[in-house]
Amino acid sequence: MSFFEQLSLLPEVPACTKIFCEKIIPEKIIAFHKDILKRSYNLAYYTIFLQDVDMDELFVQLSVTLLGDRAVYALKDGDLSVASRKKIDAFLKEYTGPHDVFFFTYDPSYKKNAYKADISISKKDFQTIVSLTAPMNIASSFISQLYKTRDTYTFDEAVMFIRYADLLGGRHDLFFSEWYPRLLADDISLFTLSTYFFAQQKSSLVAEWNRLKNKYPVEFWISFFSEQLWQASLYLRLARQGRAVEAKRYAYRLPYSFFQKDYKRYSLNSLAQAHKFLYLIDYGLKNGYATDGFDLFIHTSFTRIL
Repeated sequence: MSFFEQLSLLPEVPACTKIFCEKIIPEKIIAFHKDILKRSYNLAYYTIFLQDVDMDELFVQLSVTLLGDRAVYALKDGDLSVASRKKIDAFLKEYTGPHDVFFFTYDPSYKKNAYKADISISKKDFQTIVSLTAPMNIASSFISQLYKTRDTYTFDEAVMFIRYADLLGGRHDLFFSEWYPRLLADDISLFTLSTYFFAQQKSSLVAEWNRLKNKYPVEFWISFFSEQLWQASLYLRLARQGRAVEAKRYAYRLPYSFFQKDYKRYSLNSLAQAHKFLYLIDYGLKNGYATDGFDLFIHTSFTRIL
C-alpha cells in the first residue's frame, strides 16, 4: 500500500499515527489529508499547532469525547521545548483514543517509526492521488503525457498539475506545448535570481533578470516573487521569535544566503511593501496597463523594500 493510500484510511481503532514529512512542509500534507478524509468519513477534523497550545489542556481534549463522537486531530510538530517534547512523546506513545490522532513532523528522530511522506511522485502515485481527490475531470491521456517527459514530480508539482488537469478536461495539447515548459521552471536559475534579489546585488540581479524574464509569462513571475516574499516574511517572523527550527521550514525555496545573513536586511513591513507593489503590478496588467511593471520592480527593489 502506498503512502497516500495509507493516509486515506483511518485505523480500525482510535490511535496515534506518526507521519514524517521529509522535504515537504507538513501543512501541505495536512491539507491533503484533511481533504481526502472528509470525502470518505463524516468526521470533524481539527488541526493543532503544538507550539501554540498548552499540553495539559490538549491531553484533556484528546482524552474526552462529546456524546461519543469520534474526531480526527492533526497535530503539527513545531519548535518545542525539551520538556514539552518529552510530554507529547509519552502521551502519544500510550494513546488509545477516543479520537484518531495524526502526528505530522519533520523531525528526523521520528523517521524510523513513522509513515514517510513520498518525496517523488511516480505515475502510479499520481493516479492514486487523483483517485483520492475525486471527483476530478482528469483525462488519462493527460497523465500519460505528463509522464512522457519525467518519471517523477514533487508533491507540490503533482498537486499543481492535478488542478490544471481538472480545469482542462480533455483539451490539453496546447497546455503541454505552451504552459508545461514554463510551469517547470529552471530551479537553479531561479535560485540564483532570488539570491541576487535578497542580497541586493543590483548589477547581477538586473543581468540575471534580463536573461530570464522572457522565458516565463508575467503570471509566473507574480507567483514566484509573491511566494518568495511570503516565505521570507514567515521566516523573518519566526526567526525573531527564537523559533529557529520552525523558521527553516519556510526557507526551503529561499536562497541559503537569505537565512544565513540577508534576512537581517529586512523588516516585516519592508517585505509587505514589496508584496504590495507586486499586487499593483498584477492589477495593472489585468487592467491593460503597466506592462513594464516588473522591470520597475527589479530596478527599484532596493528603494522599495529597504
